[in-house]
Amino acid sequence: MADIGILGGTFNPPHNGHIRLAGEFREKLGLDKILLIPTYTPPHKQAEDLAGAEDRLTMCSLIAREADFLEVSDIEIKRGGKSYTADTLRELKAKHPNNSYFFLMGSDMFLTFHLWREYREIFSLCTVCVASRENSSDCEKLERYARETFGEKWTKVRISPLEPMELSSTQVREAVRRGESLSGLVPAEVEQYITERGLYR
Repeated sequence: MADIGILGGTFNPPHNGHIRLAGEFREKLGLDKILLIPTYTPPHKQAEDLAGAEDRLTMCSLIAREADFLEVSDIEIKRGGKSYTADTLRELKAKHPNNSYFFLMGSDMFLTFHLWREYREIFSLCTVCVASRENSSDCEKLERYARETFGEKWTKVRISPLEPMELSSTQVREAVRRGESLSGLVPAEVEQYITERGLYR
């Protein structure tokens, strides 16, 4: 039995901000490990300059080398099609029924959670963990949204004040297009992979 965090997304590309966010969540929640799960096709948006699934999976594997608590799962890429969180959690629960799952997300994503497919089912399969900015007004806004939108299910939400992640995959892609060094943005192995594969140019 283990407490497993799930950090999903396009990871287009994964970057140092993802490592830091995962580490802070792990420390706050006392998680045993965190799964990085790249989507095959994001359901809610058309991702800009989306690298191939295998490239993103490989880059996540390179990122995971930076911290021993990170592990990469290809569950959504293997499944193909649009990647829905409820489907992923059901599959994980079926394989490892004794594990407890903690779905990790930022506050912007959480404020659209009522639009997600089968969001009530997600609450039954995991604890939803939200990174708020480190100020009381942001925490209060998120708590109010959770109470008013999800009723009794609000008890399955945990809000953790964390330092905001000031780095995005968009910034990394723009730096690549400008021909700039990615030092400080991604691990050296990820920068080398992006260069060798000619991604985001």
